[in-house]
This record gives sequence, C-alpha cells and structure tokens, in this order.
Amino acid sequence: MAFKIDFGLRFPGTCEQAFKFYQSVFGGELFMLQRYKEMKPHGYKIEQEDEEKIAFVALRKGKETLLAGDDQSKLYRKELVQGNNITIAVSVGSIKEAKRVYDALSEGGTDKTPLTDVYWGDYCGGCTDKFGIQWYISYHYPRVQ
Repeated sequence: MAFKIDFGLRFPGTCEQAFKFYQSVFGGELFMLQRYKEMKPHGYKIEQEDEEKIAFVALRKGKETLLAGDDQSKLYRKELVQGNNITIAVSVGSIKEAKRVYDALSEGGTDKTPLTDVYWGDYCGGCTDKFGIQWYISYHYPRVQ
C-alpha cells in the first residue's frame, strides 16, 4: 500500500452531531464510532465528563475514509482552539515506513506521541512538525477475516 492521506477533525463535544451532518451531506456510513468510556478497559484514565464524548469516528464511503474525528478530552494536553483542531493522517504500508515518516516529520517538532501498538490493532503515533502542522502516522496491521 502506498500512502493514504485523510483528515482528522477535533470538536469541543459536538463530534457526533457534526459527523451525522457530514454523513447527510456526503452519504456513506459512520464507521468505528467509539466513546472514551470504551478506552477504560485498556488502561486509559478517562474523566467522567468525557466518557460519552467521541474518542474516534470515521465517515466512510465505499472503501475510502473521507474524514475521521473525535472530541476534545482531558487526555489531550493542548487546549482546543479553532485552527489546531485539524490533523493530517497518513497511513503507510509497513512499520518501517511508519517509523521513517514519523522520524522525519517529528524532527524539530513538538508534542510527540511515540509510535506504538494501540488497542484497536494498529501501529500509530503523532506529532506536530516544525511548521506547526499536526500529523498522525499509522500502519494498519492486516486483519484476519
């Protein structure tokens, strides 16, 4: 798989409503809608006020993801302000390529979340590059069907 790039949007608690709206505009299906409370069994400390907020949702049309999104929670260090609520997500074809892209983008950058295996079965991490652009890099392990 070559590079696949899409966009992640962060909301102040309105992610579910926003994605239902985008679905009405673009069509498709809401995929993997997960709430923060679903992360608790995996060791994440979730504040009660964040439990019902959206931890992840994607809008898919056919095989393609159009948008991904979440709600701001206490897990994120940065305050949500208009302008820092968009992340460019890059999916790559191997762990080696994920490391290469992550290392290049994070050099001289800030707010690094190291690449790691995550509970939903991907290998991913993120950073803000030296130009202030937020990136999320992931490798999707092959799924057994």
